[in-house]
Amino acid sequence: MRQHHKYALLLVLILPFIAGTYGVVHDQITYSISEAYFTKFKFFQFGLATEIYPEPIFGDRIAAALVGWMATWWTGIPIGLMLGLFYWIRKVEELRIGKNAILRMFIITFIGGVLGGVFFLIVKYLTRDWPMIIAGRYQAIEPYEALDFMLVGSIHNGSYLGGIAALIYGFFYLRKRTKIKQKSLND
Repeated sequence: MRQHHKYALLLVLILPFIAGTYGVVHDQITYSISEAYFTKFKFFQFGLATEIYPEPIFGDRIAAALVGWMATWWTGIPIGLMLGLFYWIRKVEELRIGKNAILRMFIITFIGGVLGGVFFLIVKYLTRDWPMIIAGRYQAIEPYEALDFMLVGSIHNGSYLGGIAALIYGFFYLRKRTKIKQKSLND
């Protein structure tokens, strides 16, 4: 098996693990901002809590980690396939290009989450009554919990948008970097 085939396969297999790990860390951080976002919304959304059993059986922190894993591991599949195809088709022999692409994509995703949080804080400042209207929407969130709840929701939504932007960026980054490598190999 040629080197670029091995790298392509490695990227396809390893990226779901990397993406899932990112989700675990992300949700541990956001759980620290708003426990209510998880205990009154995400745990129910992911089936880790129900009306009958409202508490996850293994504790909130582990449940938050599971939510992070379940929400993000699968995003590594399209990213891994994209990177793997670039390596396979363009016969890229350097793993460094893929590592740089992955790092840049995760930075863009992280920045998307930060911008989502900043966006919420700006909107909250401009519309002071808005969080109180939302408070009754998710299982009787207390008004004092609503701001943190919505901040975390905005961070999560920003991360999703950042992930989409990162995938697009990653495609063009790899296209450019592998084209340069192909050109230098042909000369």
